[in-house]
Amino acid sequence: MTTLPPLTTHQRKVLDYMLAFFEANDMLPPNSQIARDFGYASPNSAQCTLDQIEAKGYLTRNELGQNIGITVIFTVASILRSYVVRRWFNAALHRAVARVTEGGGV
Repeated sequence: MTTLPPLTTHQRKVLDYMLAFFEANDMLPPNSQIARDFGYASPNSAQCTLDQIEAKGYLTRNELGQNIGITVIFTVASILRSYVVRRWFNAALHRAVARVTEGGGV
């Protein structure tokens, strides 16, 4: 298995943002959205960050060169991480609700 080079903290935030956006919208965010949400001066700045992430192997382009796909290995790891966090949060939420409904407070 090939190990991908590490991302910078900022690149990781952008990639995590893209994954969350994809999970919520069933599509990746346009460069203009990334630029707006990360305070870039232009969509071209967002493209530069995406190019850096792509060069490290975390993103790939389709045959048309327009859309970007997230590397499968990274996507599976992120989905698994999201699942574990979501399960933990839901369990904690259910325990808190149970305490409140039993009159014990949070």
